[in-house]
Amino acid sequence: MRSIEAFPYIALLGSFTLAACSAGGNGIASTPPPTPAPTPMPTNTTITNLQANQAFAGDGGTGTTSIDLATRTIASGSTTPATIQVSYDAPSRSYTVTAAGRSQTFSPGDIQTGTATGETRYSKTGPAGNDYLTLVTTPYSGSTSNRYVGLGYWQRNLSNATTQNTTLDVFTYGLDTPAAGVPRTGTAKFTTDNFGFVTIPGKAPLAFTGSGSFNVDLALGTFATSAYVNEYELTSPRSQSGGSIALTAGGHLGSGNSFTGNMSYTDTYTSMSGTIAGRFFGPNAEEIGASFSGSDRAGAAVTGAFTGQASNSAPAVNLSITNYVTDQLFYTQQGMLSIAPSPSGGKAVNYRTLIGQVQRRLDGSILFSPGESDFAAATFTNSDLVTGGPANYTSYRKTVNGVTTTLSLFQPGATNTELALTYAGFGSWAGGASPGYDSFDGRVFFTYGITTPTYLLAGKTGTASYSGVVHGVGALRDGSVYDVGGTSHFGVDFGAQTFNGSLQMTASQASGGSSRDLGNWTFADHLSAGQLVGTGLVAPANSSGAPGTITPQFYGPDGEEIGGVFSLQTGADSAADTMRVVGATVAKRP
Repeated sequence: MRSIEAFPYIALLGSFTLAACSAGGNGIASTPPPTPAPTPMPTNTTITNLQANQAFAGDGGTGTTSIDLATRTIASGSTTPATIQVSYDAPSRSYTVTAAGRSQTFSPGDIQTGTATGETRYSKTGPAGNDYLTLVTTPYSGSTSNRYVGLGYWQRNLSNATTQNTTLDVFTYGLDTPAAGVPRTGTAKFTTDNFGFVTIPGKAPLAFTGSGSFNVDLALGTFATSAYVNEYELTSPRSQSGGSIALTAGGHLGSGNSFTGNMSYTDTYTSMSGTIAGRFFGPNAEEIGASFSGSDRAGAAVTGAFTGQASNSAPAVNLSITNYVTDQLFYTQQGMLSIAPSPSGGKAVNYRTLIGQVQRRLDGSILFSPGESDFAAATFTNSDLVTGGPANYTSYRKTVNGVTTTLSLFQPGATNTELALTYAGFGSWAGGASPGYDSFDGRVFFTYGITTPTYLLAGKTGTASYSGVVHGVGALRDGSVYDVGGTSHFGVDFGAQTFNGSLQMTASQASGGSSRDLGNWTFADHLSAGQLVGTGLVAPANSSGAPGTITPQFYGPDGEEIGGVFSLQTGADSAADTMRVVGATVAKRP
């Protein structure tokens, strides 16, 4: 069978040519000659019209794969982030690409004909194998050329009668932004052009392309990017598309012009996780470029890159709860404690977990929807703000269906003297019932915020420790209500994908009476798809408390914070001093 040489290229738009370097010269003057002006040295100001020698900054990833030529499927593959250097030689108009001890120079004589606009393809055969280089300056998903950043992929094939072994480097390169040229205030949006390769054992080699968006909070130093892409088999005409094929990434800006973080790529076969690295390009960060590499535990791998252009048309995305740039609907975990008359005397104290909503609007209003049809949703505005509420909270009060209803939100940001949060928030609600239902006696605690996307942390390594606070409410069978407070701790081993933690709590009677120590409740479990999972709370030693539950969630692009609701019971159902408790905890790592 004929070997699979260069991966089939996806047909896109036209071609472009690299401009030759223009030569300068000195004239011959009459005697006595004037002092000649120095010949200006050429400089490169755009990626599409290079005039001078230059070694380009950029980021890349290297994928290696073995293809079974009989089945035309992947036998094995892997990927890793890589330092890939691209150098341009102006006199010869040639590019030299160097990565991990490999190097190849591509000159104008190696250019293939019939390339698309903004794309140049090179082909070269040598003793090291067959090399193919593609340089792209006009996005595959757009028609406006980049000015400062290009995308490239270099493929080297070595074949025998049964196998093709391929090394594929995907990278960005260009005229990167000086550190002083990166803004440090406000926000920015970019439209991205994404490209990459996927190798899954037993499947045909795959390529993908598609547009996406990149949002950055320049003051906070946080970014998030996402793209829905089309996937193409490279050994057949088959392709697939849809919302299940997506690239997601997020992380933080560096002190210079770079950014790094975590990424995930999901298709109909698997989900792969890894890292992303990129930087800003252009004198004032007008463009971006980044590369990413990820894998799963079964041997699948993805290697890719994207370039991006600043765009006001890209959708706005909230990256924190301290700086909203658009309205946001949060689906929230809620823990409800209810107190009602008991037919046998005393009070019936019950708790359960709900799913509700919090909508935060740019005009400052908040729509809270309890996860129970008995309870009325309500919108709270600045006119409903009240003073004298709990410290470090923003509190609202209004009448809903004739019932006084309160909403209290733990304040995010540096003004909170108890715990300054950026991505995770929590609050409590009490009050109004829907028409036709009895009024509610009890409290609902909930968490909300900028959650960490699924799979984003599945490939993360290392460990992290989180410390935080606990706020909640408890009640006894006689109807006595207690305010619950304390501290929380979470330990996460990302390499092992496990976590553990504890809640150390005390309860103080809301009316100002007695207080009691609820002890240290512990938990431990595994991560699933890079996410914390709901798990059991173990009662303190020498306690008759029943097992409780906690449903923690990562928040932030790197899982910087954790929030979750919990419920527990301190003793046997029949004991008069048994307290049922619901609450919320939020924690952050240093």
